[in-house]
Amino acid sequence: MGSGSLAAMSVLETGYKDNMTAEEGVELVKKAITAGVMNDLGSGGNVDCVIITKDHSPKHIRPAARPTPRTFRNPAGYKFPIGTTPVVTTVTKTIIKDGEFVPIDGDGDQEMVQA
Repeated sequence: MGSGSLAAMSVLETGYKDNMTAEEGVELVKKAITAGVMNDLGSGGNVDCVIITKDHSPKHIRPAARPTPRTFRNPAGYKFPIGTTPVVTTVTKTIIKDGEFVPIDGDGDQEMVQA
């Protein structure tokens, strides 16, 4: 369950009914996922569905819907030359070496907590 799940769950809970057909289920799922996509900027733009029947044979519907189609595509594509985004600083720190904790700032106050 991701960041669009609250909107999707509200549509599922509102629209669900017993004995739905596969087509009704797909339509409900499309509406639910679309609600999640439209109410969350971090969600994707396609709705994919899989129907799994009693005999366990999956039917993939891909894409079932495209609620946010791309409105512009550069015909030439996008090419960003190396160096477009400058690297200001590079920092590499070893935290665990050979299973032993290595203090980041060198003062030895940190302790390693194992899960």
